[in-house]
Amino acid sequence: MDWEKTWKQLESENKDGLESYIQPGKPLKNTGRHPLQQIRWSLMVNSVWGVLISAGYVFLMFRFPSWQILLGFSIVLLFNIYSIVKGLQLRSRIPSNISGHLSLLAEMEKQYKAVTDWIRTHKMTAVFIYPVAAASGFMLGGMVGSGKPLDMLFTRNIFWISLIISAIALTPVAYLFSKLLVRVTYDKHLKRLKENIDELKKQESSEMP
Repeated sequence: MDWEKTWKQLESENKDGLESYIQPGKPLKNTGRHPLQQIRWSLMVNSVWGVLISAGYVFLMFRFPSWQILLGFSIVLLFNIYSIVKGLQLRSRIPSNISGHLSLLAEMEKQYKAVTDWIRTHKMTAVFIYPVAAASGFMLGGMVGSGKPLDMLFTRNIFWISLIISAIALTPVAYLFSKLLVRVTYDKHLKRLKENIDELKKQESSEMP
């Protein structure tokens, strides 16, 4: 297969820059343009935000050491740490340099599947965390707003009812917001990657005897 011709077709808008990357034996290092490199960057940015958000949870746990708050935020914090670790592991498996002698099609297909599987697993796991996060946030808000300890608030039926309603109502909102973030952060890069894969498959099929 003529890789140089194929890459010119896939990235015609960046023709001048690509010619220097596809020299024989020279790695394809297109950090600012290639969708795989954009996905690596997005994973790093998300991990940094995850660390900052986790630090915020730790601060709240020390600031409001009620056992209910500690339990709820601990669960959310563990999920955050799990997401950070999985995201960084995924990023480490995406090559920063794509060498011309490797099978570009096989590499892109492998990474496309890995990223989409990671997003799907993250969404499924998060569904069980959103109610806990919503309930913990409601309890913290109720305690701060009223100036009363949670043990006292839990003696009121209205607080229990409001807590349950908030957890139920905020869970789909959090899920939709999460989908929006994924769409903004990853979807356009995954779409470009899928288009590149389809184009390479078409090229391979046309060159088969």
